[in-house]
Amino acid sequence: MSNVRLSQIRAIFSVSDPSREILAEIPISAPALREPGTLDSYPPPPQAASIASDEWAAHEEDSWYFFLSEIALRRITDQVAEVVSKHINAKDQSSRFPSVDLLIPIVAEFERQTETFREHLPPSIKFPDVPQTTSTEWQQFSRGRYYRALELMHRPFLFAALHEPDCSPVIKPLAEKALFNALRYIQHSCISHRHHGTWLQLRNELKAATLLLAATRSTWVNMPYGWEAGVAKSLDTFEYWSLEYPSCKTYANVIRTLADSSLVNDEEEDAAIDYT
Repeated sequence: MSNVRLSQIRAIFSVSDPSREILAEIPISAPALREPGTLDSYPPPPQAASIASDEWAAHEEDSWYFFLSEIALRRITDQVAEVVSKHINAKDQSSRFPSVDLLIPIVAEFERQTETFREHLPPSIKFPDVPQTTSTEWQQFSRGRYYRALELMHRPFLFAALHEPDCSPVIKPLAEKALFNALRYIQHSCISHRHHGTWLQLRNELKAATLLLAATRSTWVNMPYGWEAGVAKSLDTFEYWSLEYPSCKTYANVIRTLADSSLVNDEEEDAAIDYT
């Protein structure tokens, strides 16, 4: 296969994955645009004959591993999103809510697949948990997607914990996993690092921060340690990017409004949360 052909194939994979994420944020009704098919094959490995040096060969190999890991976790995330969307839509469209208990074995399998994915990452892509920093962008991007997938698959349990106080006690630890991974996503994100997914990162941080603030209204779930600092960090991020991306001002206002209306349990009285 020629070098030009290899470059073309890799370019397709480079565009395909972020385009699917962007389309997921846009309410497009046309199925052909809303649900682009996942590519059927994996990008070919780098060919040694086309590589000029050992250093470049290592970069080529790492990029290939990164493409493979992105495709694998993207497929898991797509399946998770489909299940979660169907569950939430069923709640919105029916007076008889489907039991969230039905999702427990499904999410357990998704979580197993996600953890297996992480365990088998090659050394150049394998990432540490926060607060330890990553050493490469490959690790940073993979870690962010990993936290997002875990938060998303546990989001229905958080929804149930907040809106159905009489739900099964087994739901509580699953709801807390959603909060834990929402916080880890914020902690993992870099405030000032510019990359091709900055726009999506900002939207994801908004989602994570709103989940944390929504959960403060419930006395049934335990908030993860450091959640206040996480919400404050999201505000710092929105402030940093507000000049280039004016919507960040709206994001920050949403967070402050939710914070002002949220109550925390104090020994003497309830008090508004202050992040200013």
